[in-house]
Amino acid sequence: MAAPQVGVISFRVNGDVLRLRGNVTYSLGGLVREAIEGPTGLAGFKVTGMAPFVEVESMDAQDVDLAALQDMQGATGTLQLRNGKTVVINDSSVVGQIEVSSEDGGFTVRFVGSSAKEI
Repeated sequence: MAAPQVGVISFRVNGDVLRLRGNVTYSLGGLVREAIEGPTGLAGFKVTGMAPFVEVESMDAQDVDLAALQDMQGATGTLQLRNGKTVVINDSSVVGQIEVSSEDGGFTVRFVGSSAKEI
């Protein structure tokens, strides 16, 4: 049996390729169940919604407009994975502050959207 393919091929935001330098993490969002425990054990579950996200370790360069990236709203992100899946996140905005390391030019950016799906 062949080893499973892992890793990321590319991440595009509104059609533009974002340079990858490390890990990419994503979640399709949905309902999250948390156990509620009482003095006698499990009392029930708390259900909350979680927004979908894609978090990318990227790299700064001369052609990267960090201000535009930080202000991005309503974007469509497309993540192509080596296992053949494509993840699309819709109506996403950058959340949190982008902080760039002067040592290696690396930064992490998180896109949170209204919906996401695997194709």
